[in-house]
Amino acid sequence: MYNARASASADAFELLRHSAHPMDVERFHLFLNPDRLTMVLSYINIFVRDLGRAVRFYGETLGFEELFQDADFGYASFQTGPVRLAVAVTDDETLLGRHTGIGFAVDDLIAAHQALAERGVEFSSPPEKQPWGGFMAMFLDADGNSFYLDQVDLESHA
Repeated sequence: MYNARASASADAFELLRHSAHPMDVERFHLFLNPDRLTMVLSYINIFVRDLGRAVRFYGETLGFEELFQDADFGYASFQTGPVRLAVAVTDDETLLGRHTGIGFAVDDLIAAHQALAERGVEFSSPPEKQPWGGFMAMFLDADGNSFYLDQVDLESHA
């Protein structure tokens, strides 16, 4: 018996996987497998002390597009690609100044490092070739939260 779901084009899926928003890819998977739970990483929260300072850092200094800000709620959201980055004000010192494990990909690490350093971004690690083959640096926001800055082949990490 013919199964339209099972015969979906592999070429169409590959095109969708490399060019579409992750949720579109998940919807395609759901079409093929209707019993599959659909879940994608949508946003990440970073805790900060001062909303205004964080908005200036992530918006003006790093250049992310601000999507939402509510000073009363102590929260702002930025478009950083398919996953949004949000900042949330906290007075819990244990949530501040942490290694986030979050990495930002750039095409040219040396140029990005230089541009960000000129904008006042503090780097805790300069651009260095890593033993595992990567090329990365690490930077800090105003609250000491640390992030990776990687030069990666974006196609192979799609």
